[in-house]
Amino acid sequence: MFLPVRKNLHIGLGLMNTISIDELKAILAHEFGHFSQKSMRTGSYVYNVNQVIYNTLYDNEGYSHFAQQIANVSNYFAFFVVLAGKITGGIQFILKKIYDVVNLNHLALSREMEFHADTVAASIAGSDALITALHRLQLADYSLNNVFSYYNDKIKDKEKTNNIFPQQKIVMDFYASLQQIRTVHNLPIVSEEHYNKFNKSKLVLKDQWSSHPSTADRVTHLKQLNFPLKSYGSGIAIDLLVNKDEVLEEITKKLFDAIDYGDTPLISDLSKFEESFFENQRQNAFHQLYNGYFDFRNPPHDLDADAFEKTTLTIALDVEDFFSDENLSLIYLHDGINEDLNLLKQIENKTFDVKTFDYDGKRFTQDGCRDLISRLENESRDLEDQLKKLDIQIFEYFLSLSAEQGRKEEFVNFYGTYQAIHSLLEDQNNCHHKIAQATSFMHTRTAIETIEQQMHLVKNEEIKFKEELLKLLANPLYSEQINEEDKKLIEKFTSSDYKYFAGGSYFNLQVDELFESIQLFVKIINVTNFKSKKKLLDFQVELVNVHRSKSVSLIAD
Repeated sequence: MFLPVRKNLHIGLGLMNTISIDELKAILAHEFGHFSQKSMRTGSYVYNVNQVIYNTLYDNEGYSHFAQQIANVSNYFAFFVVLAGKITGGIQFILKKIYDVVNLNHLALSREMEFHADTVAASIAGSDALITALHRLQLADYSLNNVFSYYNDKIKDKEKTNNIFPQQKIVMDFYASLQQIRTVHNLPIVSEEHYNKFNKSKLVLKDQWSSHPSTADRVTHLKQLNFPLKSYGSGIAIDLLVNKDEVLEEITKKLFDAIDYGDTPLISDLSKFEESFFENQRQNAFHQLYNGYFDFRNPPHDLDADAFEKTTLTIALDVEDFFSDENLSLIYLHDGINEDLNLLKQIENKTFDVKTFDYDGKRFTQDGCRDLISRLENESRDLEDQLKKLDIQIFEYFLSLSAEQGRKEEFVNFYGTYQAIHSLLEDQNNCHHKIAQATSFMHTRTAIETIEQQMHLVKNEEIKFKEELLKLLANPLYSEQINEEDKKLIEKFTSSDYKYFAGGSYFNLQVDELFESIQLFVKIINVTNFKSKKKLLDFQVELVNVHRSKSVSLIAD
């Protein structure tokens, strides 16, 4: 707290693998900008103050127990214990206020320190160098997590790799291409428009409890500085490393060392990963024809038999018109309004305590939430009606194509399967939510008395959960996603009468089987629902391809 301490800077290779040399200069300058800030040492003081306050407020079970023992001696002592409790409560109230004052001021200082460090970075490397890095970080992080997820799924096959970082680059380039993000010097340049594409929120809150300003605020600040780019040469930052391949392989080895692959692990090279990744994308993503529309919405699932009788279109549209960026923006706008509504209701109920906020460029107070909430609820309903109308038009378009090509029965079968599976999903999700909620205490340290009380709720929810598992086994719609191993686990679990806890200890094998069954249940229902939706959407793509090929041959004739 009082003597200078050594500062260490760690730069992740996943970051260096996805930024340019100019951007690395900006990021390093930003971090060294922090090193120059004498106010950094306030963090140590605030940390210790927080420890003292926390220990005084909450880590005092010994004192409470002692006070209770004294109070039990006689009513005379009990009076003074109650009085001491009142005084202690007053002190705790003051300490809570002190905690707010200390931390809110420190967090405000932290945000200013970020702006100062950004100013240092912009003056060294230029404003645009840090802006482009900030906009790409989300894509880079998402790509690396996808690679981690890929190898996590491969643990059972004993498959790993010697160098994970070229694979991160492949995934990032793939998603950039999918979203039509332009590439400069072998790196995707995520524009501000694209970065904000999915965020249609118009609500602006000053988050007093955030240690960092938002990316939007940082970009605005950097643009105001408007320092020119000082190019230090094109290229990816990772290429600056001496013995780059050896370093990347060593770090990758450390990532996989925590997992036991046995004596003969399968080493996946770059080409094998690429082939497997693209095949996985093909199987688990919807066709590009839909432009991401069905990533966020489902085809209508509450249609009656009469809906399938209308096979003549009343509007003349090309299939691309249904899935235009304009229609897609309706989904983003609808989601943005609903997110804003959720926050505004928290502000109105004082769950989220703010005095004022901005919405769509206008200032509002906490008391003025009700009118704004009513307005947004109307807008949300109007957008949902608009989207439902579009959903029906899309359905009728593909229904008419199937009738035109003599494949209406196939279309009805695909749609019927999708509807049947989707109709069960709500009850299945409710069942999962209840069993997950009932067992959530088992993931944390819990008092024995509480565990024994909660186990009654677990056993009650277990009965309904087992019923849903048995329904999956009996329903042929789910047979494709249940292998022999899954079937044995379900049969064993549903026929058991586990106690899970007794004598002050958990029965770990029983608990593991419970959570394994819950995870399996979620996997089966979600994968089955996804597959039925994908089969329907893939069939619709077939209809479009046949329709286009006929149109081309008519033109040729």
